[in-house]
Amino acid sequence: MIFLRVHVSHLPFPQLKPTMDRLVNSTIGSECKLNSWYLHVLAVHPDHQRKGIGRKLVQIGEALARQDGTSVVLETTTRVNASIYQKLGFDIRGESKITSPFGECPLLLLTKEF
Repeated sequence: MIFLRVHVSHLPFPQLKPTMDRLVNSTIGSECKLNSWYLHVLAVHPDHQRKGIGRKLVQIGEALARQDGTSVVLETTTRVNASIYQKLGFDIRGESKITSPFGECPLLLLTKEF
């Protein structure tokens, strides 16, 4: 898992930047907080899922955001993942579509404010 402190318009996926910029501008606004904590990568090996490991990892980033009085921002490309983050208190703020080598999929932007 990697947490980055970046402005959400400077996400580390250049190929997604135009889509993310449109999504950010239309949902949380171009003036979003400059120092949000961005959840870049989170994965738990299937053998260890459903044991609370992912939740604990997210809580690390939440603690950083809480300490700074800012927010956690993330995106996901599956509704299953979005529902997991919603159970952790994240709100879906917007949705777009992206094209990948595997076809078209949703791109969901979620935030949690502190």
